Amino acid sequence: MENSNFQVSEPGAKGNRLEICTLGRFSVKKDDVLLSAVTGRLSKQWELFMYLLAHKEKLSPVEDIQDALWPEDEFTDPGKNLKNQVHRLRKKIDDAPITNNDSTVVYSNGCYSWNRATSYWLDAEVFEALCTEARSLADKDPAEAASKYREAISLYRGDFLPEFAQPEWVLPVRHYYRQLFLRSVLELLDLCMERKEYSEVAKICEKTFLIEKYDEDLHQRYIEALLEEGKTAQARAQYQYITALLYREFGAKPSSEMQRLYRLIKAKIGGIDLDFTDIRELLIEYQAADGALFCDADSFELICRLEKRRAKRANKPVSVATITLTGPDFRMPPPLELQEAMKSLEQVLLNNLRHGDVFSHWNESQFVVLLVDVDVKRAEVILQRIKDQFSKAFSKDIVIPRSSFHPLPLPKKS
Repeated sequence: MENSNFQVSEPGAKGNRLEICTLGRFSVKKDDVLLSAVTGRLSKQWELFMYLLAHKEKLSPVEDIQDALWPEDEFTDPGKNLKNQVHRLRKKIDDAPITNNDSTVVYSNGCYSWNRATSYWLDAEVFEALCTEARSLADKDPAEAASKYREAISLYRGDFLPEFAQPEWVLPVRHYYRQLFLRSVLELLDLCMERKEYSEVAKICEKTFLIEKYDEDLHQRYIEALLEEGKTAQARAQYQYITALLYREFGAKPSSEMQRLYRLIKAKIGGIDLDFTDIRELLIEYQAADGALFCDADSFELICRLEKRRAKRANKPVSVATITLTGPDFRMPPPLELQEAMKSLEQVLLNNLRHGDVFSHWNESQFVVLLVDVDVKRAEVILQRIKDQFSKAFSKDIVIPRSSFHPLPLPKKS
């Protein structure tokens, strides 16, 4: 994507130059006069304009342009159709009178191309050049590198050409700039963390969340900065938000780094009396579909403690059931069969526990289930139903489910 001939310059300079924005929105100006439409789907002329600009290093045959931009359209004379689109584009962006060699779009040997002599400013190229310059300065001049990163990031207002629906040629370019943006933000955050500028880290993260809300590395930096500033409650809320969001949208469980941050939060909270409402909100966010909530072991322990407090006030029983998979001789089944059986049991638990029930993968052969306001008789019915459903789903008799019922406190991990 890099263009060694490109020189960074400011937008808005006079001299018959095109000013082109592509990140987050598409617009084309010449001497402060807007040439492109303000809203709506891009016309075929502007699609052609951006295709040629993005491929300015080569000549593009008529057939390649047709296939890239309008693959579903059938023309009796594709060459004539493209010639008409070029004519309309030239009328929009070139000053009359023009010749082929003077135009922004030139024709040669059956191909169209971007005229390299065209004077223009393109936000995507400036953004890329600033990122490259910042990276080269990071070791020798961190302050100047941070300044360049900020300047670059300010240019990225969203995806490359968002007005383009799904043309195949746009997608890799869009992905490239998005990854470059995220990488540059993270590198800027690391520079700020090294300088202990935690408040600045938080501000950058909060702005970036408006563009990219799913990147876990970004949320990790944000939580770390909040902890450094002593904002433990806010860090906890952010942890709950992002782990729940990633689970709901992608089925992703907290990474080892996220679990490390959770332990830090847990240690800093210490004796603070957590309100069950916080965890209830987490349960709601975590829930990807109808059925029980599957969470990590640390979250399960925290939820159990809070449910125990709440149940004590309401005078309701709280217990934990364990479901362990063993062989017929009570020995550990073969590893591959055990993994397959644990996956099958997880799905049975999701489908057969009550909506809002909580369970966790406790160790390699055991699940734990939190049972609130359930007596021994009812628990036996629930556990037997789960074992019956598992036997139907996993027919291999080398793995057998065994259950037990424990009033809190929790059983120890094996």
